[in-house]
Amino acid sequence: MGAAPNAVARPGPRSIALAPVFVALALGGCVTETIGPSRPRGGSASGSSASGGAPLASPVLDASFSSRVQFAIEPLGVVPFDGQVLPRISPDGRFLATQIGRAPTWETLLAQPGAQISETSITIYSLAGEAIERVSDPGEETLGLLLGRSTTNEGVLVESPRPDGSRWIGVLPWLSAEPRWLVQNADVNAHAIARAGGGIVFVRREVDDRRASLIVRTSEGVESAWYDDAIEPLFPLPCEDKEIAAFLARTGAGLEVVSVRVRSNEDRPSFGTILARARLAPEATDLAAYQSAITAQSHASETLGGVRIALFHPAAGRVAIFDPSTARIRALGEGSIGATPAPSGFLVATAEDLRYVPEAAIDAPAARRARMSARVWDRPAIAHATLHGGPFVVLSPSPTAGEIQVFRLRFDVPG
Repeated sequence: MGAAPNAVARPGPRSIALAPVFVALALGGCVTETIGPSRPRGGSASGSSASGGAPLASPVLDASFSSRVQFAIEPLGVVPFDGQVLPRISPDGRFLATQIGRAPTWETLLAQPGAQISETSITIYSLAGEAIERVSDPGEETLGLLLGRSTTNEGVLVESPRPDGSRWIGVLPWLSAEPRWLVQNADVNAHAIARAGGGIVFVRREVDDRRASLIVRTSEGVESAWYDDAIEPLFPLPCEDKEIAAFLARTGAGLEVVSVRVRSNEDRPSFGTILARARLAPEATDLAAYQSAITAQSHASETLGGVRIALFHPAAGRVAIFDPSTARIRALGEGSIGATPAPSGFLVATAEDLRYVPEAAIDAPAARRARMSARVWDRPAIAHATLHGGPFVVLSPSPTAGEIQVFRLRFDVPG
């Protein structure tokens, strides 16, 4: 979508294999790394074991980081996936949704003109026990559905490319194989994410148009649209503040992250002024926006104050923390490709490991930041936070193609 057709050569979906880090399947990598089988492990970053086993790492911590990072990792099993779209985790960590089948084309994945009906389907698994259990089998009800980027307590967001070129948005309940459609019309409705306080945010364009509007839809089905001639919304971003809509956009400056005020007037959302905008890359292709959005996460930071959004910064080649109120961007370490909110900091995915980086270290010089961080796991992995400070769900590459290993991570940073 967009004013320019983005006519660049791209690898096919299946060529984006498990790159140096498996989350690079979302970032366009092409080098495969094989990871051996894992076993339950536990420890603390200061060198003592939290569960009787050997510690995973013993980094040198400076005096400003006296906390002992404690963790325990337990395997839950493996799930299949299409080699392109990573599984999604429910907010409480009890369910996982995975997309299987032939990976969709880039046009389909990016909701561009020429998108095809997908050959994928979706399977739900339970993570509530000591091992993964399948809840639903892929059937006709989910055939052709694409896994969305958000989950809610009810289910996982899904999208359905239609034969006439339109695209619907729905939610697939965790305990049902029948999707409930939220947006079902003749337009291309795409890239939906769950909105804080209920409802969704997505982009919409007419089938024959290349330019989209940003749509906020309440849980009651009331919609409001935002449009600006100079700013084209591409991908909405998660934001824990219901009065802010954040998104990636194509502008005259390139790829930008933008935030806009959203108010609720008599149950109908209305858009206010632009709060913040910051450039991420000089060229705004749909693929670059997808790379930035796919692992984005939001959290309300007590330490930093207010909401922050962690997203991949294409030009910097690392994850950055964006403040949607002030436009300030704070870069994480070189090689970071994903960041998950953790107690007083982030669990940061890199090409080699999963690390804990305290918020206090974000603005520190690189050498001091390295001393303040702690290696949690010595393999590439991405963590998903769960409600009420529950265990993280961790996804990591499997030595078997077409599978993802799933772990439960209990993690704490005592004061």
